[in-house]
Amino acid sequence: MATAQAPAPSLYGSVVFLKLQDFARRSATEQTRLRAQLEAVAAVVIAELDPAERVVLDAADGAAIVVFANPRGALTLAQSAMNAIAAKLPLSAGLNHGALQLGRSRKKSEEGMVGDGIAVAAAVAQHAASGRLLASRAFREALAEVAPGAESALVPAGSFTDSGLRTHHIYS
Repeated sequence: MATAQAPAPSLYGSVVFLKLQDFARRSATEQTRLRAQLEAVAAVVIAELDPAERVVLDAADGAAIVVFANPRGALTLAQSAMNAIAAKLPLSAGLNHGALQLGRSRKKSEEGMVGDGIAVAAAVAQHAASGRLLASRAFREALAEVAPGAESALVPAGSFTDSGLRTHHIYS
């Protein structure tokens, strides 16, 4: 009789989703070039955070950087990434604060993270135009909790409905 494994405990973190716009429509050569540039930018901006405070995850069209217990650090990281690209990369950023869980990739061989925190950050980044940084309401609230007043830098930018028919209030 097989025993069921207990699910991994949920944790919360801030997610910076860096999305390469129209990535799938580009040639393989251009995808390789863009991915290398994104990895270089990510390496520079994560260097400011302690490796124990963050996890970098590969995404089909970008990267997700999970920052634990530091929404202000996540915002700084996202702003640094957007400043570093200056118009050289068709990049947008989505920030969210939400539930995460350790899990395995689809290949079942690689450890990773899954959760609504990442999914919402990806949806927010998908909605952002190239060169733009948008944040979810949950991220803004988490930032206000740890750094009162810092959330005022994020101003209302409307709302959108994602492919799962959930409405998100966003800030820029």
